[in-house]
Amino acid sequence: MLKKILTGILILGVACTGHQEEEKVRVNELPAYGDKVLTLYINMVHALQSDDYLACRTMGEQLAVQPANDGVTLALVRMGNLVEKAASLYDQRAILEQFGLVMPMYIEQHITNDFYIYTFKCVNSFDNKEVVWLDVQKETTNPFIGKKSTDCIELINTIKPVLKSE
Repeated sequence: MLKKILTGILILGVACTGHQEEEKVRVNELPAYGDKVLTLYINMVHALQSDDYLACRTMGEQLAVQPANDGVTLALVRMGNLVEKAASLYDQRAILEQFGLVMPMYIEQHITNDFYIYTFKCVNSFDNKEVVWLDVQKETTNPFIGKKSTDCIELINTIKPVLKSE
């Protein structure tokens, strides 16, 4: 009997490990946007737009280990740690709200992009609170609502491509 229980636990452990590896492979195949921190943030937004808790957590985990050479990057790295440890999509979305305050500063200080970055906002009708997020796609969905919702989206800024001068 004990042998059957141990065998069952072993099989369950192997099955769970395989699922985690598949999840990491899938996340590693996501698009890159030239800068690791920006890439992880954008992919985190896309994960929340799709209600994908595990992908968002993986983005947070990867962000949490990025080098932090200044205060803005340090804040983003620490928020990545919070996203990784968040217990729910609701908690991840609450942390994303803080990203909306810091990411514009990070982009201004660190990003030389050859693509547009769009800033969106939504004013919550319950408490009249404004949330902001960035995306590289002009057609976006609301990561604070999820399930590919297009409710309450207003484009407020377009960051044009910035090319390094030669």
